[in-house]
Amino acid sequence: MRARRILLVAVLLFLAVCFYLLWGEKEEARTTDIVCCEEKQEETKDGDVQKEGRELVEKMARHVWRGYRKHALGCDFISPVSGECRNISRKPGVSRMQSAIGLGVLFGVAGMEDELKEIKELVLEGIELRDGEAYNLSDVGHSVIGGLLGIYYLDGEIQHLFLRKALDLADGLLVGFERGTGLPDTRVIHPSSSESLSGDETTLLVLSDCVSLFCEFVYLSSASGDGKYREKAYEAVRRISAMEGTVDGLLPLLIVPEERRQRCEFFGIGAMAAGYYKTVLRGWVMTGKKDSVLLSLFTRSIGGILSTLHVENENGAFICAVDWQRRAKRQESTALYFPGLLAQAVYEGVYGDAAESIEARLLLEYAERMAETAMKIHRQQRTGLCPELVDIETLRGARGGEAYLQRGEMAESLFYLHRATKDDKYRAWGLELLHNIDTHTKRKNGFVGLTDVESVLAAAIDKTQPHFISETLFYFSLLFSDERHPSQKEVVGVRGNVYPAEG
Repeated sequence: MRARRILLVAVLLFLAVCFYLLWGEKEEARTTDIVCCEEKQEETKDGDVQKEGRELVEKMARHVWRGYRKHALGCDFISPVSGECRNISRKPGVSRMQSAIGLGVLFGVAGMEDELKEIKELVLEGIELRDGEAYNLSDVGHSVIGGLLGIYYLDGEIQHLFLRKALDLADGLLVGFERGTGLPDTRVIHPSSSESLSGDETTLLVLSDCVSLFCEFVYLSSASGDGKYREKAYEAVRRISAMEGTVDGLLPLLIVPEERRQRCEFFGIGAMAAGYYKTVLRGWVMTGKKDSVLLSLFTRSIGGILSTLHVENENGAFICAVDWQRRAKRQESTALYFPGLLAQAVYEGVYGDAAESIEARLLLEYAERMAETAMKIHRQQRTGLCPELVDIETLRGARGGEAYLQRGEMAESLFYLHRATKDDKYRAWGLELLHNIDTHTKRKNGFVGLTDVESVLAAAIDKTQPHFISETLFYFSLLFSDERHPSQKEVVGVRGNVYPAEG
């Protein structure tokens, strides 16, 4: 462990030197637009930024709720332009309530009590696992079970109906753990179904899904007194901790659950891996910061990410995927949670006292550099919104990745960076991004995605994604809040939601 830490410090020092040589002297060469924008931000008092941001988040949340309530009750999401309601699956079932559940959690953390009261009855109606239907583990586990637990915890009236419903749904997911590998299937078929999994689904699991239900299952056992959920969560952690990849500290994006040695050469931190990295850190926090296995998984992963996936050029700091030892020249927008992950690790004391630990200071400095790069990417686009894939040489949308898909990872990072540093520039940046979203994506019945972030006239992607509510607006709400949530005794789940920490 000591040798790993020495190596990590050496890597961070090397990255700091590279950053200075490649980018440090170019900071004064920013565009006039960026300079003017930052000067305008400094003219606004920090308290005014927080107040304006909080009011704008609440206004946007109410706008989504009005459109959803009018046109899409009981559906996954609304199409804000057409006013139609749509579902992720053609079959009716549990996923139909993702937007409503996300709104319930958002109203809870934002203190919007009237709206929360209005939505609670709706959330409880019609949620069930239907016989013979296939369910995505992440959608049900995080968005639905996690959302129900989040509302249950945040609701001052202690609505046990939410817990009971979450337990019923979790019991339906337990069939996904019956393969004997200790890891859950990515896709779960309800027990009475005659359908079976086939093809790659029988042999490969997405890394993000392997342990990502840990926080939800631990809280289920804590709230219900039934330890079977906690045992499943820890069994998955034990299994994944015994695996090793071809790169020290990293597991590939696709896992063969029966094998200890993983041979896949596809590594990254985006959508297929984010749940894993968030879970091993937040699971450690949730269990009282006592689980050495989760802590080791996290610290090893960070060392592997920085030594293998990090890229530094004249534009800034990036984390890019590696496919068969070839590093991509583009970064996923879903990787923008990483600065926040590092900031949270420092804030929670993973690397010791931030004031005394060289390791902690270097990691926080790197997190801040990567966040600055991310803001540079946003400001490079005419809409001020981040493309789904960014070319790290031009900072423009990479071919096929020009769209804005309402992601919340940048808001997540700004929240944790503000928590770790208390620097109000992160709230100012958040307000800037929130105004960009409101200006370019607001429609009559909600908010839309865009086909091209470079065009202010881009066609709308006619959908208010459930994650826009449960992650994007959720983290903006936390960023501008009075820090009531999450407290020192709480932890945020993989897709939003707030749970109590143990110990």
